[in-house]
Amino acid sequence: MTIKKSNFTVQERPLEKWSETPSASHDSAPILTSPKLKPSTSGSQALKLLNQLDRLSQASKHLYSTPVSTPVHYRVPQIPRYVFVGDQPGESEIRLGIFAGFRGDDIAGPKAVTDLIDDLVTFPGQGRAFRIYAYPVLNPVSDETKTLCKPRDHNSINATARKLKCPEASLIERELFVVQFQGLIVIQTTDEIKGLQAAVHGADLRDVVVSPVLASLRSLIPTTEDSVPGPFLPLTANAGLKQRPFELTFRIPSSGWQPHYSIGLRIALHSALDHYRSYLAQANNI
Repeated sequence: MTIKKSNFTVQERPLEKWSETPSASHDSAPILTSPKLKPSTSGSQALKLLNQLDRLSQASKHLYSTPVSTPVHYRVPQIPRYVFVGDQPGESEIRLGIFAGFRGDDIAGPKAVTDLIDDLVTFPGQGRAFRIYAYPVLNPVSDETKTLCKPRDHNSINATARKLKCPEASLIERELFVVQFQGLIVIQTTDEIKGLQAAVHGADLRDVVVSPVLASLRSLIPTTEDSVPGPFLPLTANAGLKQRPFELTFRIPSSGWQPHYSIGLRIALHSALDHYRSYLAQANNI
């Protein structure tokens, strides 16, 4: 397999329609009975983004929607999950999880993830060799109220690190065990920074992904490299995984012009995919 680096240019475009139906296969556990996620088109920007992804999954052979399975005794809505299968899948496919929307007031991260998936569906070659599990809104949507649940921060999701037992944390922990990701990309918002920060944990990939991603963004937004977790612990911290995936984190300010940061995150996600895939290709002499 020959892999070439690609240059990505941000552009807006309408959704495209495909004649194929979405794939029905999935390597996670079956969905159990639980509150059904039915986003409405009114109000929340996050709900509109989920509607956009639902339409894409219904029209594309490369994307399908399969919410995180929820045990019957959990009184929380299913967490939305969208699985993109790129060109050239198979035994060598790269399983990558992208997590965003930890807080109810976070829209830049969910929009960047939605735009990335839209790009990959429109240009499947951009996602070749990847199977991407996208979780754009980890703060679930209530079927009864059609509104976001109260905001949660990253540490409330990381139950293993903080010993919290909220249902969302248990679901994400289970997801990490079931899917066995090779890598994670986590998008966070915080009140304590003034630009985009990037860091990688669990593998020595600083020169592979962090440095190139930050270099691609410096002309657009302020960027810094963060070598320590700070107030946020890695999502996989103390999770007990036999093989811990690398975890690339992007942090942006919770204030400021969020559309600008959303564009930056969209570029960062594309850049991370390209550089990591090229790194694996060179390492395996593909």
